Amino acid sequence: MSIRSALNTKKRRLGLIVLLGIGIMLLGVATSFGLREPPRELPIVFFAGFLVTFVGLFSGYITIRCPQCKNLIGYQVMWGGSPFSVSKNFNYCPSCGVNLDSNEPK
Repeated sequence: MSIRSALNTKKRRLGLIVLLGIGIMLLGVATSFGLREPPRELPIVFFAGFLVTFVGLFSGYITIRCPQCKNLIGYQVMWGGSPFSVSKNFNYCPSCGVNLDSNEPK
């Protein structure tokens, strides 16, 4: 298994958490429409979704590390590419220079 595929797996899991949080936020907004009274449950559901989204993004930034040098590369991994894969232009760790398409070190 290459380093890139391991990073893609982590990014997919975090991307699903972020999408779940966005869905919860949209659910909070959608349930507030059509009510004659001011919505009372909107802030609770909306902020719960916001919290899930924030935790998914923040945990990606602080938990994704290079398997070779153990430095944080979460920002580069989470920022580039699609929501579910690492950018094809991100080929090397900025700290140690290990190729992301090589096999994981043991």
